Amino acid sequence: WLKLPVLTRQQLACPAPLQTSTPRSEMAGCTFKCLDMDLVNEYCGTCSEYMKYVFRPFSDVKPSQLLKCSQSSWDQAFKEWTILELYFGVLVALFVMALYLIEGDFDSVAVAVAMEYGVVAIFQAYLAAHLAWFGGARKHGCCCCIFCCFEGYFVLLLWTLLLILGVVNQGYAAMAEVKLGADYPLFFVLCGIRLVYVVILSYQAVCVFRIYQETEKRSRGQPTVGATVVGQPVGQA
Repeated sequence: WLKLPVLTRQQLACPAPLQTSTPRSEMAGCTFKCLDMDLVNEYCGTCSEYMKYVFRPFSDVKPSQLLKCSQSSWDQAFKEWTILELYFGVLVALFVMALYLIEGDFDSVAVAVAMEYGVVAIFQAYLAAHLAWFGGARKHGCCCCIFCCFEGYFVLLLWTLLLILGVVNQGYAAMAEVKLGADYPLFFVLCGIRLVYVVILSYQAVCVFRIYQETEKRSRGQPTVGATVVGQPVGQA
């Protein structure tokens, strides 16, 4: 006969907790990878998903909620900030293109320089926004450089540092444009756009650091508050 195990009263009252799976990037603090084609394919496979978010800004978090220091989902908030980063990156690129054309009196050289700058700048804006979303909100810790990649929740601290450096860089550029505004007033407009860009990068740094805190807690088995699946509207379970 088959003998069934006998459960004690204590075991019946306090059953063992269910085992849940944890993403690889949350299990390891930091791992180094080189020529990982699976990761490359995963990133490329999210291009269409991210573009859907780009064409639907504020679909998960409203603008008024984004400005708050408390979020029900830091993943969702970070996703929205990366979309704003892309929008303002494209706006800066178009404005600089206009400055090139005006300064060059719309001659052939000015048009060629403006077009070259615009294409490169817009591509860089998309790549930076998409990589930030993929590495921060999607993978919870992934930073790639050419053929190498660091993956793990400690990488979120690296993303936070890079965003802070971006804030410093954009702030320095804005100061330089204020000086140029004395001779070319349009630079004051560009300076204003960059200052908004500084705010966007600052909020991104806060979001990434909070994602790091939540991911670090999950890696140690501690519960987190307000964690939602990327792409799921806030408020839905």
